[in-house]
Amino acid sequence: QSLDLQHDLAVKASPAKPYSLGSASSIQGLIALVNLHHPALKAADAEVRRLEQQAIVAGSLADPKAKLMVGQLAETAAGRVKSVVGVEQQLPYPGKLSHRKQKTLKLAEAARSNSEVLRLQLAYQLRVAYWRYYQAVNTRKLLLVNQQLLNQLVETVQTKVETNQAQAQDLIRL
Repeated sequence: QSLDLQHDLAVKASPAKPYSLGSASSIQGLIALVNLHHPALKAADAEVRRLEQQAIVAGSLADPKAKLMVGQLAETAAGRVKSVVGVEQQLPYPGKLSHRKQKTLKLAEAARSNSEVLRLQLAYQLRVAYWRYYQAVNTRKLLLVNQQLLNQLVETVQTKVETNQAQAQDLIRL
């Protein structure tokens, strides 16, 4: 089964492809894209699936073994034995298989929790970056408006200084 899982992962894995984001993308849309495409989240989800599949194997009996012995074997009360055919099956102590399965399921649960923590951390980082970008864009807009207002004020005071309606000190202060 692990070979099938590895094959499934190899088939599902594909080279990274760029995708475009609209300029009006909401933060929820961006988080959905991160949850869908982030490689660390894909790896964490694959680890959860691997452990869940491993739990099935951990709760199963080991494969039986077939034995075949041929040749000059020991002599028994029934006569000389020339061949022996048998099947062996290991039977673990009662509860051991269920314990191994539960242990692996707990590991899968821990991996699922780690995946969710990673998902939340990435969403948090994306939100912080989004709002910092938003703040930078709006700060730039405000600075441009302030700069335009200051330029208008300087022009006004310059005109008043030239017509002797204001002092040069006002211009220097601006």
